[in-house]
Amino acid sequence: MNVTGRNSKCPCGSNKKYKKCCLEKDEGNQHITGTLTKAYDIKEGDDFFTRFIFQMGQIRDFISQKEDRLTYDHFYTTIFENLYEAKIARERCLELIAKHNDDVANGKSAYITGHQINVDDPIADDLNLFFKDFFIRGVMACDALFRHCAYMGYPISGLFSDKDKKRKQAEADFHILDTDPRRAQFFEYIEGHQKHWYRVFRDLRVQIIHHGWKLPKIVYRPVPGNKLEVLYPRVHNLTLEEILNISWSNMTNFCEETIVFFAGLKLPNNDFVILEIPPEKRDKALPVRFAVRHKDFPEANFTSS
Repeated sequence: MNVTGRNSKCPCGSNKKYKKCCLEKDEGNQHITGTLTKAYDIKEGDDFFTRFIFQMGQIRDFISQKEDRLTYDHFYTTIFENLYEAKIARERCLELIAKHNDDVANGKSAYITGHQINVDDPIADDLNLFFKDFFIRGVMACDALFRHCAYMGYPISGLFSDKDKKRKQAEADFHILDTDPRRAQFFEYIEGHQKHWYRVFRDLRVQIIHHGWKLPKIVYRPVPGNKLEVLYPRVHNLTLEEILNISWSNMTNFCEETIVFFAGLKLPNNDFVILEIPPEKRDKALPVRFAVRHKDFPEANFTSS
């Protein structure tokens, strides 16, 4: 091990003596015992982390034995991580659009000189990158959800197949009895998600991955006052903000509700149920949407042993 003497030249290259340069800083660093890193930027009014960390953790503790929780977390964590990455991609897109609109309106990043439009700070490449990544990560989250459901004992990926034979086989293998009304309810729930967003969502991801799909070109249009207006492309006849926000809401609700549905089937004690808490009754400090409650005491919070 090389030790720098107090009167030696400082290894930082300053040509000063070590005692006159970095010695004090290095001695201070010897007392550092670890690094505390902020994991997530939890913003007020954003309940994503509450629902997908604290809420799901409480539910997990009720349905999993302590010795099984690492395995449960292995399957669940991939859902959360991909949702979180999709969340970041969506937020970056929205931030890019909002900032670019302001900059163009103020003549900062795009302006008119003579008969020419100048764009000094284009966002097309970054916007395209984050927009595509949102759909890639979103489908990865759904695929992770399917693996999680299979681990729970309810393989459902086949229910989303476009092939009738495979879908019918998945229905036949579904582990809820025909006489249980929850079976028909779940199939109706799946069909609703398939019809309203999932097919389009997954198809766009296929186009991105396999066919080189990208956002159409951004257009700048002159408006009165020698200024410019930004015309962003539309996707499936929706603005970029609309398709990102609608897709995010559909995807997170689908992942959350599916996990909660099967967790409800796994509750070991018939005295406990999973209830959806109305928005106006949610704890402001921890606004979970679903919680395990005793059926005779639905207002009381409980924790597992």
